[in-house]
Amino acid sequence: MQGEEPELEVLHVAEAVPGSDRLPRRIEAHVKICTLALLLERAAELAAGQPWARIRAALDHLQATEYQTESHRFFRRNEVHPEVRQVLKKLAIPEPCDVLGVV
Repeated sequence: MQGEEPELEVLHVAEAVPGSDRLPRRIEAHVKICTLALLLERAAELAAGQPWARIRAALDHLQATEYQTESHRFFRRNEVHPEVRQVLKKLAIPEPCDVLGVV
């Protein structure tokens, strides 16, 4: 009939997005992981006596290179920078082994 507005069907967000029945649990898990990451950063700051940005910058120097032969593939870490060594020592973390893995 003229003058009547068409009925609009309003969908719930959960009905509109497939697999979103797990969305609230995923959001909660994400928040918990972020909170744990912040706690880990703070614990590292307190143990090392340095801000997280400086700790992270130092640890960025720690790298591994992948080598491959006909029969094996392995990863070898680079030389440990003195600043990295200092941070690892303050955090009571042993230096990584020279060869990290052989496949």
